Amino acid sequence: MNTKPELKLILCCISMAMVAGCGGGGGGYGGGVASPSTSSNYLSTFLNKPNVTGSATADVRRVQRTMNGFQEVSMSDATTATDSIKITFGSDSNLSNVTFSNSVSFGTFERQGRTGRTIHTAESGANSMTINSVSSYMDYGDWAVRSGDIFTQSYFVSGYETPSSNIPTVGDLYYIGHAQGIASKPSAPSSDNTFVVDSNVQITADMAAKNVGLNFTANSVTNISNPTSVGSVPTAIDDYKITGSGTFAGNAIAGGLILTSSGQRGVFTGKFYGPSAENIGGTFTFSGTDLKYTGSFGAYK
Repeated sequence: MNTKPELKLILCCISMAMVAGCGGGGGGYGGGVASPSTSSNYLSTFLNKPNVTGSATADVRRVQRTMNGFQEVSMSDATTATDSIKITFGSDSNLSNVTFSNSVSFGTFERQGRTGRTIHTAESGANSMTINSVSSYMDYGDWAVRSGDIFTQSYFVSGYETPSSNIPTVGDLYYIGHAQGIASKPSAPSSDNTFVVDSNVQITADMAAKNVGLNFTANSVTNISNPTSVGSVPTAIDDYKITGSGTFAGNAIAGGLILTSSGQRGVFTGKFYGPSAENIGGTFTFSGTDLKYTGSFGAYK
C-alpha cells in the first residue's frame, strides 16, 4: 500500500468533520508520483502541475438543515445529484481553489497529515469544506453552504472510475478506509440532536459473484448541536455500527445497510476507482423519524 501525502479529488459533505480516507495505488497532489495516463472524469492528468485548472464531476448525496443559530431545527432526507467541480493548483502544485457547481468556491486550504490519510479543509464565511485524500484515483468529503437559516450539506465522492472491462472477475478483494457523516435525531432536545460521525470501514468484494459486504464501526461521535458543548456530551458509539451488503453491475455498486443497534435500514451507492479497482467510494443515507444519517466513504485495498 502506498499512502498519499497530498490532496486528491472526491466529494461528499458534512462540514465540521475531519474524517478519513486512506491511500493505496498512486501519488497525491504534489507527491511527485506519476499520474495514471487515463483520466476519464478525474483530474489525475493535472496532478503535480503548477498553475493548472481542471474539471471533474462528483456523485453527491445532499441534505438541508434548518437552523436556529447554531442549533438544528430539522434535517431533510437526503437527495442525490451529480455536481461539477473545478480545481485550481497554485504555483507550488498544491490545491489553491475548489469550485462546485460553478458557484460555490473555497480557497486557502489547510492540509493535515494523519496515519493513512490526508485531510484538506477550508472555510469561507459560514461555508466550509473537507476533502479526504484516498489515493491518486479518488477522494471523498463534503462541502457545506449556509444561506440564512438553511444549511445545505453535500457529501461527495469523485475520481477516476474503473472501466468496466478492467474490473477483476475472479477472487475476493478486501478494502479498508473511513467514512464521515452527519446524524440528526429529530425527537431529541435541540442541544443534543446533531452529531458528526467518523467511522472505520471494511469492505469485501466477491468479484465472481459480483457482491459486496460492508462494515462501519464508529470511532468518534461528536455533538455539534451546541458550540459550548461540542465534544462534551457523551454519545453511544455503538448506535452507529453498520453492516450491509450489495451487488455490482459494471462499475455501479448499490445495496442496503442496517444500523445494528436499532435495526433501522438505509441504502448506499458507490463505484470502483483506479485503473484496476484499487479503491471503492460512495455515499450512504438512513431516513426515518428517529434518526437521519447521511455521509460518504472511501477505501483502498
